[in-house]
Formats: sequence, structure tokens, C-alpha cells
Amino acid sequence: MSHNPYAAPTAPIAPGLPTDGTDLYIETLPNAAVRMAGVAAVLTGVAMLFCCMRFILSGAEGFIVLGLEATFVLVAIAEFAIGWGVTGGRTPFVVLGFVVAPMVGLLSLFVLVTGALIGMFGGSLALLDLVLLGLCFSKVRRMGIARAEMKRLDAHAA
Repeated sequence: MSHNPYAAPTAPIAPGLPTDGTDLYIETLPNAAVRMAGVAAVLTGVAMLFCCMRFILSGAEGFIVLGLEATFVLVAIAEFAIGWGVTGGRTPFVVLGFVVAPMVGLLSLFVLVTGALIGMFGGSLALLDLVLLGLCFSKVRRMGIARAEMKRLDAHAA
């Protein structure tokens, strides 16, 4: 609580970030492109769940089918996490999105080859994910840095 007026000034974590708390808070908010990337990731997760339901309802049995269903569910969970992380300004989730999107494309291609049109939708969403994550990477990183700076300022003020 005691403030030392003679202490050396502390510089922000990243140059170019505002030092005012209100402006820092505004930097942590997602813009429209980041929100679109989050929504696209959630839609991709839903598409993967529909792909899984297609295999469940087909009545196919065996370890390979069970492995495919588990893969669809794991990729859907990863896509939901990517949607949450990207809109929250967490950079590792963007990197995870770059890893998961090609898997979504391959799984969607497999589903399309088996005769379901949801494969086209999933493949197009995988491409959309890659494009939007590439466009939003710097903004998500900046959001994370602004959040870390706000925490540092709050800890410094206390």
C-alpha cells in the first residue's frame, strides 16, 4: 500500500502498449476477427461431433471404428478449447489450432470419401480456421501480453 515516489519507473512488458489501466483493459478485449475465429473453431467442433454421430448411427463395429469415433470426439474437444482460448487471448491455443486444423481436414476428407457431405463442411471449416487463426495471431498475442501487463500493474499497486 505504500507507494515510493522515488522508485525507478517500471516500463511496460511490450513497447507500444498503453500504461493506463483502462486502455490496457481495452487491449484485452477481442476484436471482430478474433471472435469470428472463436466461432469458427466452435462450429468445427460441432461438425466433428456430427461426423462422430454418423459413424455411431451407421452401426459399424470394430476397433478401427471405435478409434475413429474417439479421434472425432478428441478433435471436437480440442476445437472447443481453441475457441475458448483464442477469444480469451491465449497464444498457445492458437498454436494448437494450427496443429488441429490439418487433422480436421484429413478427418473430413475421410468422412467425405465414405459418402457424407458433412465432410465438405468440415474441410471448409478447417481451411477457414487456418485463415482466421493466421490473421488473428498477432491480436491474440497482444491480448495475452496486455493481460499479463494488467496483472503486473495490479500486483505492483498492491
